[in-house]
Amino acid sequence: MFAHHSYSDEEEEQSTGEIDIEPKADQAARLGRTVAHDYIIRGVAVGVVAVVVLVSIVNAQSFIEGVGALRTFVTQYCSWWIVTLALASLVLCGYLAFSKYGKIRLGGADAKPAFSYFSWFAMLFATGQGVGLVFWAVAEPIMMYGSTPFGAQDSLFAGDMGLAWTYFHWAVPAWAIYAIVSLFMAYARYNMHKDTTFRGTVEDLFSPRVKKPVGIVVEILVVVATIFGLTTSLGLASYQFNTGIQEIFHVQTPQALQIAFVVLFGCVATMSVWFGVVRGIKNISDFNAILSVVFVSAVFVFGPTLYILGVLPESVCVFLDQFLLMSGFTEAVNLGGGIASYADSWETWWSFFIFCWCFAFATFTAGFVSTISRGRTLREFMGGVVLVPAIACIVWTAVVGGTGVWAAMADPSIVEATNADSSMGLFLTIESLGAVAPVLTVVATVLIGGYIVTSVDSGVMALSNFISPAAHQSRTFKVVLALCITALAVTFMVCAGQDFLSTIQFATVAGGVPFSVVVVLMGVQFFKWVRHDEQLVARGEAEPFAEGSFEQQQLDRWHREHEEREKRKLWEHRTEVDDAEEAAAAGE
Repeated sequence: MFAHHSYSDEEEEQSTGEIDIEPKADQAARLGRTVAHDYIIRGVAVGVVAVVVLVSIVNAQSFIEGVGALRTFVTQYCSWWIVTLALASLVLCGYLAFSKYGKIRLGGADAKPAFSYFSWFAMLFATGQGVGLVFWAVAEPIMMYGSTPFGAQDSLFAGDMGLAWTYFHWAVPAWAIYAIVSLFMAYARYNMHKDTTFRGTVEDLFSPRVKKPVGIVVEILVVVATIFGLTTSLGLASYQFNTGIQEIFHVQTPQALQIAFVVLFGCVATMSVWFGVVRGIKNISDFNAILSVVFVSAVFVFGPTLYILGVLPESVCVFLDQFLLMSGFTEAVNLGGGIASYADSWETWWSFFIFCWCFAFATFTAGFVSTISRGRTLREFMGGVVLVPAIACIVWTAVVGGTGVWAAMADPSIVEATNADSSMGLFLTIESLGAVAPVLTVVATVLIGGYIVTSVDSGVMALSNFISPAAHQSRTFKVVLALCITALAVTFMVCAGQDFLSTIQFATVAGGVPFSVVVVLMGVQFFKWVRHDEQLVARGEAEPFAEGSFEQQQLDRWHREHEEREKRKLWEHRTEVDDAEEAAAAGE
C-alpha cells in the first residue's frame, strides 16, 4: 500500500489502519500476480469509461435513449434479485454475529484495532453513506408523504410511513450490504492472506486453468461498478451543493457553474487521497462527523422538537411493523405484466435504485472498511458496521426528515417542489426553521462538500489499492480514476440536461447489478474458508483444511515465509543494537 521501507510498523499502522507484514513483492509472487494483469484491468476499465463518454459526445440523444431502454430492462427483470439479495445480506449479518463465527478476529487472535471507536465510526459513516443520506434523508420522507406503494391503515401514519421507508432504504439493509461485502474482503485479506483484490475473494472457486482469466473479469467488473457508483454520488451531491449555493446567494447558477462544482470536487478528492488515511480521509471524516452533530442538534433545537421526540419512536415502530412487507416488496404485479418505460415503475426510483447504489458503493467501501477494521472480531465488526451507523441514520432521518415532514404538513407546496427537484427537499426544510435558516444552509452546504470529498477520496484510494497487487501504485493512475469519475458525471450532466437527476441514477444501476453476482460468489468462497478457520480449529470448534489441499498449502506457505521474515527482522534489530552499543563504547 505504501513503500514498506519508509515506514516503521507503528507509523504504517497509524497511516493505513494495518501493519503490512508481508512485502508487496513477496505477496504478488505467492499469489501469482503479474504486472501485465494489473495493466489489463486498468486499461479495460478506463476504456469502458472512454467508450461511454465518446458515444455520448457523438450522439447524445441516442445515448440517453439507450440508457432509458437498458434501465427499463434491468428494472423489470432484476428488481426482485436486488431486493432479495439485500434482505439475504441482513439475515447473513445476523447469523455471523450470533453464531460461533462471531468470535473470529480479523487478522488473527492477537490482532489489535488501529483506530479508536470514534474515528472508526466516523470513517465508516462518512465513507459508506454520508452523501446519500444528506441528499435523501429529507427528500425521501417528503416525496413519500402520502404516496407510498402501501401504507398503514390509518392516514394518521402517512408521515411515519415516509420516514419508515427511508429507514429501510438507508439504515439497516443498506449497511448490511456494506458489511457483508466488506467482511468477505477483510476475511480473505487478513485471515486467508489474500491481497486487497476482489479476484482474491472468488478465484479459488475455479480451476487453475481458468482462475486467472475469471479473476481479471471480476476485477474489471468491480472497477467499472465502483467508477459508475461514485459517478452517481458525485453527480447528485454536486447538484445538491449547487442548490445550496443558490439558496445562500439567492441566484440561479448556470450549467457551466454546476459542471465546475463537479470538476472542483473531483480535483479536491484526488489531492486529498495523497495524504493517506489519517491526514486525509480520517481528518475530513472527523470534521464531517462533528459538523453533522452540530447540524442535526441545531435542527432538533430550532425545529419542531416535540414532534421529533414523538415521531422517532412512532416511526421506528411503524418501520418494525412494516419491515417484512418492505423487505419482500418487489412490485410483482406491475413488473410481471411488463412496463413500457422505467419511469412506470416505483422500484426504479426507490428500493431497486437505492440498493443498486449500495452494491456499487460496496465495491470501494469493502476495500476501505477492511483496511480500517483489522483487529475487530466478526461480532464487533457486524455491530460496528451495521448497528451503529444504522442507528445514526435513523436518528438523523427522524430529526432532519421529520422536520421536513412537519414542514410539508403545514405547506403542501414543499412536497410538490421536492418532487420536481429532490435536491430542494433539504433546503426547503431548513427554510422552514426561520431566523436560523441562513446559517444552517451554509452548514449543510459545507457538510455536503465534505461528504463528497470523503466518498470520492476513499473510492479512488480503494480502487488504486485493489487494482495494483503486483504493479506499483501510481499517483498518475489515481488521477486517471478521478478523471473517469468526473468525466462521467459531467457527461451525464451535459447530455441529460433537465433529466440529469434521473439519468445519472442509471450509472448506479449499471454498476450495482453485475457486482451483485460477484457478491454471491464471494459469499460461497467465504463459507468454504470460514468453516475451517484457524482460530476455530485452535479452540476445537472446527476441522482444519484437508492435508495437502490448496488452501492448506497456501496457509502453510504464508506462515513459513512470515516466520522467516520475523526471524530476519529480529536478527536485524539485534545487529542494530549491537552496532549502537559498540559505537557508544568507542565514543567513551
